[in-house]
Amino acid sequence: MFDRITASPFEQFQIFFFFDTDYFQFTNAALFLIIVVLVLFYFFTFFLFSRNLFVKNIYDVAVENLYSFTYNIVYGQLGNKGSQYIPFFQFVFLFLLFANLIGLLPYSCALTSHFNLILSLSFLIFLGIQYIGISDHGLNFLKFFLPKGTPLALSPFIILIEFISYVFRVVSISIRIIANILSGHILLKILSSFAYNIYTKGGFFFFVSLIPLIIVVALSFLEMFVCVLQAYVYTILSCIYLKDVFYIDTH
Repeated sequence: MFDRITASPFEQFQIFFFFDTDYFQFTNAALFLIIVVLVLFYFFTFFLFSRNLFVKNIYDVAVENLYSFTYNIVYGQLGNKGSQYIPFFQFVFLFLLFANLIGLLPYSCALTSHFNLILSLSFLIFLGIQYIGISDHGLNFLKFFLPKGTPLALSPFIILIEFISYVFRVVSISIRIIANILSGHILLKILSSFAYNIYTKGGFFFFVSLIPLIIVVALSFLEMFVCVLQAYVYTILSCIYLKDVFYIDTH
């Protein structure tokens, strides 16, 4: 396994089985998904049951800042009307953040590079938003697909275009995060392998290998920033999509 990982930049995106029987299958993706869920469980357990009135350590500061960050995202887009959805969007943001960051670890699985996982998450959020829109507006929700002032003759075409673009949101929001995670991880893997191959030649090449190594370290920090950024973009776009169904009359 490890030889193949060092040989191929695509190994980290492949799914392989730890157990594969007629009744039970367990993959590396399932393992790291469980790890992400456990990290989330620990985070929310700490936050819910912590009753400290004063911040005591750096972990308290991190928890408070993460909560404030996601609160500002949701409140900035949805206002008071979105206060009840803050826990959900906090879960989405932290799930993607931890999945992205854990995917940077050696021999881990980049969960957010898998289309089936991200598309499933996007589709569930999309369905939830439609349920909220129909619950709040009933049939008036269909006004979303026909902007005000549209000429009657153009209405069928506008409705079709609006519907296609609206449904395609599920795919576009998924591809955005998948493409960024894929490209960043592949670039890191290629440069790391390049630096390692030069290093193993020994002698003068040891000093030459320091150049790509420095680049890899710099890109690693950049990729960590990208992990945070993609979780942020995904969350804020989800909030914007929910905002659209909140305020249909302004469409």
